[in-house]
Amino acid sequence: MTARKSDEARRLFVMAADIRRVLYRREPDRVDLVEELAVALGLLGDACSENDVRSEIAGEIRSFLVSFEERGVLTQKGRAVLDWIRDW
Repeated sequence: MTARKSDEARRLFVMAADIRRVLYRREPDRVDLVEELAVALGLLGDACSENDVRSEIAGEIRSFLVSFEERGVLTQKGRAVLDWIRDW
C-alpha cells in the first residue's frame, strides 16, 4: 500500500471511529454499539505503525469492553477484538 493510500485509510478509520463514538455515547448500554466502536478502533490501530498510538487505542478499546465483559454481555465479536489487541 502506498503512503498516500495508508494516510487515506487512517483518515477514514478515524472518521468511522468518531461516528461510532457518538453513537456509543448516545446509548452507552448497547453492547452492539460498543463492539462496533471497538472494531473501528481496532482497524485504526492496525492502520497505524506507531506503537504508542496502538497502545493508546488498545487501552481505549479495553476501557469500553471490560465493563461489558464483567457483566457477561460481551459477545464473541467483542471477545475477538480483545484477543486481537492482545497481540499488539
